Amino acid sequence: MSLLIPARDEAHNIDRCLTDLIGQDYPDYEIIVLDDHSKDNTADIVRGYANQYHHVKLLAGKSLPSGWTGKNWACQQLSEAAGGGFFIFTDADNRYATNAIKNTMGWMQKLNLGFLSAFPQQFTGTLMEKLVIPVIDIFVYGTLPLWMTYYLRSPLFAAANGQWLAFTREAYHRIGGHQGVRNQVVEDVEISRLVKRSGIKMLTTAGTG
Repeated sequence: MSLLIPARDEAHNIDRCLTDLIGQDYPDYEIIVLDDHSKDNTADIVRGYANQYHHVKLLAGKSLPSGWTGKNWACQQLSEAAGGGFFIFTDADNRYATNAIKNTMGWMQKLNLGFLSAFPQQFTGTLMEKLVIPVIDIFVYGTLPLWMTYYLRSPLFAAANGQWLAFTREAYHRIGGHQGVRNQVVEDVEISRLVKRSGIKMLTTAGTG
């Protein structure tokens, strides 16, 4: 299983992120972080973890080709470096429960899914966040009951959150990887539509519990 993290100028987040991911209750996985030309010491922090933990790897990002967004290009490079039979793309500014991988893999295997995405619990700090984030959650969960992503095949009922995108290797390559959404800004939703169009079983769920 390959955990894949694109990171640009994430020195203020990456240490906490890797601490959570190293402590996962899961037997066999690798963590690959792509440093996307950071101007801070993101790469140095990741390198320190890679020197200490054999399953943590640092990947230096290549120059951005024409027609790609930065994040999609970073994720494509990560997929090419991944050795696992399952890929999970996630963000450096997330926090993770110790059972995050275990629960994801459990649901994928139980339901025979090719793709699973999760909306994480959102923590609020500022007054603006306390006002805006609950409204976003109400919109997401109110307009699209997430069970529809599993039971209904139409791309109209596709949804995903780029903070946690889990694929089987076969499903990822079947949709063309991130190359299939290389110029998309809202790539997570477009990925879920490609998954639906490809006939791959998927589920989008709440990322708690």
